[in-house]
Amino acid sequence: MANSYMCCLCADELRDPVTIPCGDEFCLECIKIYWDQLDHQGVYSCPECRATFTPRPVLRCLNVPTVSSRERHSPSTAKVLVVTQSEVQHVIQERMKELQDLRHHVDVLKGSAHRAQEASDKIFSEMLHSVERWHAEICQLIQANLQVAMAQADSYLVRLEQEIMELQQRDAELRHVLDTEDSIYFLQTFPLMCIAPEPMVPKVLINQEFSFNDVTKTVTDMKEYLDDICKKQLDNLSKKVSDMPVYTLNPRAGARFKDSVSFTPLKADLQEPKSRADFLRYTVRLTFDPNTAYKELLLSNGSRRVVRKRLIIQNALTAFA
Repeated sequence: MANSYMCCLCADELRDPVTIPCGDEFCLECIKIYWDQLDHQGVYSCPECRATFTPRPVLRCLNVPTVSSRERHSPSTAKVLVVTQSEVQHVIQERMKELQDLRHHVDVLKGSAHRAQEASDKIFSEMLHSVERWHAEICQLIQANLQVAMAQADSYLVRLEQEIMELQQRDAELRHVLDTEDSIYFLQTFPLMCIAPEPMVPKVLINQEFSFNDVTKTVTDMKEYLDDICKKQLDNLSKKVSDMPVYTLNPRAGARFKDSVSFTPLKADLQEPKSRADFLRYTVRLTFDPNTAYKELLLSNGSRRVVRKRLIIQNALTAFA
């Protein structure tokens, strides 16, 4: 617990302690010197947790006297630790409750996904049965029309063949009468043979435009229509599911524990930075190696600040390494 009263910059007990926005404490003079070195960047960070701030936070002394090792174990300091411990335990309980709720929600989510999968399988199975039924009905329609057409054609064929046979028989009789030398027989059969034959079967007109191509075109249109509807519905469903976040992250009331947990970046965190504040989120502290720096650069403040001055210094062998 002694580290709670130590400044990480000077590694000593806090002198004129101040608390910066992230909740960490430092000596007033230490943090001022540290931030003075960052004035040229315009972004100020916490040496402990690396949280960044802009503009420079205003420092106010907490006016807490130096705590001796004996006072750290006094009843008052122990009471403070008890309160802190109670707060930590309360946070633990909250996190455990959140963990339990999250695990429960994961189970609920898995169950919902499983039920949706089963429902989808059932519905698509029914759709396949419907398509198969439509296929069977169309095939039945084709066969029924084909059978009707074939029955009509067969009937016409039989009647035409019968009429042709009778006409051929009449033709043979006429040929026989014409070839006979019996005048009496010729005169007796002449009246009957002069009668013109009456048509037995009406003329069959074939509709050349009729075919089953219309059925093929209709089935093709049905397929394209079904594909179009399914594609549109699938796109709408995919967009609706993708645009609905399952989890969102909200900042907590306190900032002391904000860096204790890391999360996968959200879509908003992956957007391209545009403003100065957006770019400052990705700033890093740079240091220069005096052995490899340009000879006219003067380094100071722990090799974190550089100015250009014409100085005569000895060239190092690694200046261009």
